[in-house]
Amino acid sequence: MKLPELPVPLRQLLGPTVSDYFIDYLQELMQLQREEVVQMSMTQFDRRLFQEISGIRLDMSEMREEYRSGLAEVKTEMAELRADMSELRTELKTEMSELRADMSELRTELKTEMAELRADMSELRTELKTEMAELRTELKTEMVELRAELKTEMGELRTELKTDVAELRSDFASLRAETSTQMAHLRAEVKADIAGVHHEISLQTKWILAAMATFTVLYPVLSQVISRLLPA
Repeated sequence: MKLPELPVPLRQLLGPTVSDYFIDYLQELMQLQREEVVQMSMTQFDRRLFQEISGIRLDMSEMREEYRSGLAEVKTEMAELRADMSELRTELKTEMSELRADMSELRTELKTEMAELRADMSELRTELKTEMAELRTELKTEMVELRAELKTEMGELRTELKTDVAELRSDFASLRAETSTQMAHLRAEVKADIAGVHHEISLQTKWILAAMATFTVLYPVLSQVISRLLPA
């Protein structure tokens, strides 16, 4: 940057040569000050930049520590979750094994019970065959006696059934007659109600027609009376 010229009185006082030397000196002095200011600014900038970088590094270190701590917590939770899953799998395997063992025992018990039941059924069949043979012999004897008794009882039962059927038919006929009578009364009442409605409608129609006829007859008379009472 070029310095402005010296005032005229000062230049006359110093002289041209001294004035030029003085101006050169001032320029060198300003250049030195400028360099010192730039150097100080650079030093402050470097110091400030170092502080900011240190702060950023510190923040990054804290973030890394937080990240590592969070990652460690996540890893711990994952490990606990895996342990819980492993315990759950172990419990499920144990329960499944117990269930399979129970099913196996149940199958064994069922097989045993089925075998016992089959043996009992076989014994029962043998006993039943024996008893059936005995019963057949006894039944043959009793069947002859029962046939005679059944014939007598069947005759009596047929007689009783005929009597009951006759009574039922009589009751049904009475019920049908009562129902017919009630329906006839109901129809008569409905017809009477309809006839009454028709009679009322006929009377009202007659009154309306009589009123209209009266009005038709009296209208000219009333017109003449009104025209006389109210002359134009």
